[in-house]
Formats: sequence, structure tokens, C-alpha cells
Amino acid sequence: MAYSESNNEVVSYLLNKSAKAGDWQKVNQISEENSTILSEQELGLWIRSKFMLGDYDGCHELCQKIVPKQRSLLKEKCRFMLRSSVKLSNKKMITNSIEYYEKIFPDNIDYKLEKIKLLYSDNNHDECISVSEQVLKSDLENQIALKYIARSLTKQNSNEERIQDAWNSIIALDPSNLEAINNLARVMISKQKLIEASELIDKLFQLNPNYVPGLASLAKLKQISKKVGFDNEITSKDNYRTLYSERKYVETIEKLGGITNSFQWTDDESIFVFRSLSRLERYEDSVNLFKENQDKYHNIQQILVEVASSAKEINDEQTKNSILSKLHKHSQSDITSAKFFLQYLLSSNQDNNYFIQVFENFYDLYGDIILEYTISLILKEQKFELFSSSEIFEGATSLLDPIHGTLRQKIGDSGLNSIFNENKENYLQALATDKSRFTPSQYSFMNSCINSDLPYLVSEIIEINSEHAESGSNEKIISEISENDLENYCDLIRKLSLVFDDNQVDKNSIILCSNLDNYQHFLGSKKEKASRISIVSNEKNIIGRIERFSNNGHFTESEISSDPRIILGRFFSLLEGLKTIDKMVISWISSTIFSSKNSEVWYDNSLPHAKIAAVILGFPDEHIISISERL
Repeated sequence: MAYSESNNEVVSYLLNKSAKAGDWQKVNQISEENSTILSEQELGLWIRSKFMLGDYDGCHELCQKIVPKQRSLLKEKCRFMLRSSVKLSNKKMITNSIEYYEKIFPDNIDYKLEKIKLLYSDNNHDECISVSEQVLKSDLENQIALKYIARSLTKQNSNEERIQDAWNSIIALDPSNLEAINNLARVMISKQKLIEASELIDKLFQLNPNYVPGLASLAKLKQISKKVGFDNEITSKDNYRTLYSERKYVETIEKLGGITNSFQWTDDESIFVFRSLSRLERYEDSVNLFKENQDKYHNIQQILVEVASSAKEINDEQTKNSILSKLHKHSQSDITSAKFFLQYLLSSNQDNNYFIQVFENFYDLYGDIILEYTISLILKEQKFELFSSSEIFEGATSLLDPIHGTLRQKIGDSGLNSIFNENKENYLQALATDKSRFTPSQYSFMNSCINSDLPYLVSEIIEINSEHAESGSNEKIISEISENDLENYCDLIRKLSLVFDDNQVDKNSIILCSNLDNYQHFLGSKKEKASRISIVSNEKNIIGRIERFSNNGHFTESEISSDPRIILGRFFSLLEGLKTIDKMVISWISSTIFSSKNSEVWYDNSLPHAKIAAVILGFPDEHIISISERL
């Protein structure tokens, strides 16, 4: 069929009009019907439409077919071939796309950022650092490059000074970056600079009292502090943060001397008093306390947010508007102020359109730094509809899907896991209730988790939709660990294991870890002081059982489903080669042994995971006994 010049003009007009209106379905339809007469600019729109519609296979295939003559289309081809490969999580396609992009546009940053993530996921940390440093030569403040340098150095754990400098460089650009503050605190703990570590954890909990990795760092700080005799407010069992985290708001205020004692409070103590007043709905007290101490509190963003919310509750428009004006002004140059301004807008149920307008303005200013925080905020406040209100999010599933979601590509596995662990139920609810056209099935979500070796996410989604509990054949079955591999893992762990305190255990008690039935005769006279751990697993879940012989064989069971990284911490990376399900079992056994105060750990070859757990906890070799040869 021949096309006249006027027909070409009509097609071009309709294509550009549809693209301007964001009607990518129409763009794709027109392009497919007129593929032989499209200009290079229009071919670029067709490529983009495939990507925007979520047809990543089609986008990648189209990019491969097109042979551009102009540089502009060649760049679109490189960009969207790489983006669609990333969306499909096809490692071979990503690698090929990066190589093609690098050959055509060797100085472009886009492919380098994806190469950084790929190298990090392959544990090629030296090369990851090298490429990141190349990016920083042309973009000194590139957050992705800075983050992956810091993460890679932390994984290598060979130079504490470089690790410290790397996380500090992120904090210099984003003073409220929780991951950076927490990792810097861990470096200080490792160096036994406990005052500095305490100050960093102080700052961390000012920003987010419920930050899970921070709670793990606090536990580590308390453990080290006890050994060396270091004591301060943050390591005390009854400190105001602990009381606040236990929702004892009245006790929190009383611990700090009551609201008449404000002249003695530190900034951090003041923040927790204002937070407690808000939780107790003592809005007038909050506003009055602020007015009486404006000179002291007028630049503390956390307090400004609490007081603005309290002023709104008692219809004090003058105070509320004055505070919001100050926060908004600071937000244009200070990311911490921007974060707290967004927090106020969400918590006070402001208009969604206004929130999105403000967020997009901040995103232009601060990029992915503000994105990660905003996503956590939306999940916490359960305002899931906002994910479909901005092209930056593209819908909850397009953003949050564990494999194809844009969030994972932007902030990596550790960032995604951090957001998930802080907002588990809401994260899954956001996916389950997403009505956008990009929504895959819950089954697809679970398969993504399984394929990524993240089974602890699967049990969470099953709780919401049990009909999707079907999974792969052997993913929930723990592995057999050879004797040689077992010793290799234990040798790696011993260098970093915890310190065993003989004074903290019951010297006559043992814990037996075995999945076999013929274990009881070996216990003999020690049976009354013994308990037994066993693991029951199948295709759908894995159960940990604790049997206490001193209580007539009474046993308790619990599903093993939590993220093993939280308990294993630095040991997680040392167990590379084991499936995550095995790491989950080791994590659960470690926690169980630690809380039961046993002096010896017995195990057999049906559950060698117990020896790894015992080594992590610092048990001496003579307290870890293999009974396999005696049964």
C-alpha cells in the first residue's frame, strides 16, 4: 500500500499528539500500523511506548531490529535496550546491553551505573569500586556511585578508614541517610570508639526510632559496652528511647523530669518528649511548650513537624502556618527539612495532588535520596494510591516488585530489603491492592522472591493470599552440608565470632540439635537438663521446634520466616554458597541457643547448621559436640 506525503503528516501528527498526552497505547498502535513510514524521531517514540506499557520483551526486540542513522535514535536504542533488559532481570541481556552501550557511548554514565550494580551483585567489589570512581570523575556527587563504593568496601572489610570515609562522603551530601549513619556507627563499634558510636546511634533514632538495622547496631553496642565496662544513657535498659519504643509515653516524659524540666533537656531528649506528647494527644501541651521555648526549638525539624501537627489538631492556624512556612523554605536547600516537610504533609492528610507536587519538586532537587525516604513514608502511612499519582513511581507494582520493579534497580537489594523489613505488611498490601495495568499476579511475585533466593518474603505474601501458596519443588528444603564445607564455614566465622561468656550460661544444661528419631538413648542422665531443636520443612514452609525434656517433653513450634540478615549481620556474607533457607535456619538456631543459656551444643549430621550457629555465638570447640559417630 502506497502512502502519500499527507498521510505521513497525519501519522506524525497523531503520534506526537498521543505521546504528548501520555497515551502510549495509542502511540504503539499507530506505530505498529505504520511501521514502514516512521521517521527516526517517531521510531524513538515507538520504542518508548513499548517500555512505558511494560512490554519489555517487545521494547528490547524493537531496539535490536532498528538500525539508526542518527545519533539521537542510536542513543534511545542504547538507553531503552538497557532499561528493558534491567526490567526483565535477564543478566545476559543486561551484560550485552551494557557492552553495546559502552562501545557506542563510552563516556555515558547510564550504562556505568547499571554496570556498578551488576558487578556488586556478582561480588566483584574491586571492579565495582573502579567503575564507581570513573562515574565520580564526571559527577562528583553521584549517589549511586558513592553508595556502591561504600557498600563494596564494607563487604570487603579490609580497610576501616576507607570504609569510614566512604560512608562519611554520603552523609556529607545527605546528613539524614540512615544506611550511612548506621554503617558508620558499626565502624565505630568495631574500632571500640563507643562514644562516637553512641552519638551516631543517637542521631539515627532521632531520625527514625524504629529503624531495624539501627536496632541491631544498638544491640551490638550494648554487647560490646558490657564487655568493656562502657556505660551511657543509650546503653541503659531504661533509657528514654527504650521506653518510647515500648510505647510507654508517660514514662518517657517522666524519665526526663516532666515538661517543666525542659531547660535541662538535650535536643534529642526534647524530640522524644514532643513525640510522646503527640502520641498521648496532649496537643495543647506540645504547642505551649514550643511557644515557651521557641528560641531553643525553632531549628529542630523533628520538633517543628510534631508541633505543626499538634497546632492543626487544636486549630491554631497561626502557629501551624508559621512552622510550615519555615520548613518549606528550609526544604529548598536542606534535604532533612524536605524529608520532615513530606512527613508532615502525609501524616496530616493534606491533599494528595499537593503532596505529589511537592515530592516531584524535591525529587528534581535531591533525586533518589528523597525517593527512598518517600516510599517508606507512603508505606508507613498506607497512602498506597500515591504510587499511581506520579510518573516517578509508575504504580506500586512497577515500583516495588522484587525483581522487575524500578526501586530494586535504583537502590539495590539491601536498600529494598531495608524498606521491606521496616514496612512488611504495608509493602505487601500495597502490591496486593495495586490496580494499575502493570500489576502481575501474587504467584508471579512469589516466584520472583524464590528465584532471587529470598524465601522469607514468600511467607509474608502467603499470609495475605493463602491460595497462592504454591511454590517450587524443593525451595523450602534445607540443604545437606558436607563435613568439609561445614569446617570451611566455621573457619571463616571464627575470626569474627562473638565472645563466649561462661558466666552467662547454665553449666549443666545442653541443647541437642537433631532431626533424627533415635537420639534419646544417647542423652542418658543429662536428659533432665537437655532440650532439643529440630527442623520440619516442606515445600510451603519451614518450622522450628523446641522440645524441653524437663517439662515432660513439652514442645513449642514457630515458623522460620524472618530475614536472616537481621540476626546474622556480618556473618551473612560469610555463608555465601548456602541457600537463604539454610541461613534462615542458622539464624533461628543462633537466636534460640542465645536465649536458652545452654553451656554445650550437641549436633548430628542431620542438622549441621547448629555447629555454624554455635561458632557464630563463640562457643569453644570443646563445648560443640558432634554425636553422629556415637549414635
